[in-house]
Amino acid sequence: MLLDSNSLPAYGGSATFNSLPLDTQKRYGLLLLQNSDPSIIFSSFAAANPGGVSQMVSLSSSTSNNLVLGIEDQWAGGSASDNDFNDLIVNIKNVSLALF
Repeated sequence: MLLDSNSLPAYGGSATFNSLPLDTQKRYGLLLLQNSDPSIIFSSFAAANPGGVSQMVSLSSSTSNNLVLGIEDQWAGGSASDNDFNDLIVNIKNVSLALF
């Protein structure tokens, strides 16, 4: 499944996707393609990122069917990153998924 930048909100905005084809019997990972550059891809699997650095962190999982991920858009191991993990927030609600 792909959500391209045209599907995502502008800075400070939000978007809701109510019917993504997610299968609760499968495990998922998340990839972020930085600035449409196929040579800069960050993964929810830290071992797949440069230096094994985490680019995505769980910010909350207050219930079993709600997951909030914070994503850092610059390489978290580099000096350009502010390591705030709030550059993109993904909130997966009302479905229990295995992620990471």
